[in-house]
Amino acid sequence: MPTVDSLADLRRLIAEAGNAPPMNLRVDDDAKAVIDESISRSGLLLLGEVHGVKETPQVVAAIVQLFGIEILALEWPEQLTETIDLFRRTGHLHDHDLLWLGDGRLTPGHLALLKQLADRNPAVDWLAFDPWNPPDLPGESSWTARDHGMARRILGSVDPSRRSLVVAGNAHTPLTRMAYGAPMGQWLEKERPGLSSVKAHYGPGAAFNFERKELGSRHLPPGYGIRLDNDVLVLDHPDPTEADVPYKPDLFAVDESLGRP
Repeated sequence: MPTVDSLADLRRLIAEAGNAPPMNLRVDDDAKAVIDESISRSGLLLLGEVHGVKETPQVVAAIVQLFGIEILALEWPEQLTETIDLFRRTGHLHDHDLLWLGDGRLTPGHLALLKQLADRNPAVDWLAFDPWNPPDLPGESSWTARDHGMARRILGSVDPSRRSLVVAGNAHTPLTRMAYGAPMGQWLEKERPGLSSVKAHYGPGAAFNFERKELGSRHLPPGYGIRLDNDVLVLDHPDPTEADVPYKPDLFAVDESLGRP
């Protein structure tokens, strides 16, 4: 089981992840045009993913490079901001309870990427946008209230003039209401019309989100790429593997109704 429960091991895995080779990400011309328009009109591009897939940081790095992204926004608790800012400045990661959630949104690869982006000239900024304990939203579920809070955090922190990539779980990035309620993407699109969202499709493989979870069996084109499928932006992720995930189950009780601790 690919869990990490010590700071020493996490630091070691971050160093190893920093040596991962760049990913060759193919972006079809029509998909590139839609992405360019989204960033031009709204300042944002959404990327939906399944938490706990090892290759996700490499995919994100490729998108950052291809589209000149200036801010990377991640579905991490905003309370981690000071800890990660210090890590990005110094390369030294201090402990914080929220590093050990275990749901796969935070992995050694993500941390290595954030340090690499900080070391660029100019640096790529970052944002943690999960408010963690959002206020109630009258008439809406707690799930919708959280997504509304995430959208407000992004809108209040990311200037539309800056090219920004927002990465979150697939359930949070659609632009229309879902069975759970109103997702973050819908709230964002109301304020930033022209916004587009990319949804990850997975071939056979696995992710780690509190436990090993088997992923798709669909037939995908060879290689990693972004394409349009009936006017929907799709990321083909053919070979997903479990990420090493920081996890200390004794720190958190899991609220299954929210799909997170």
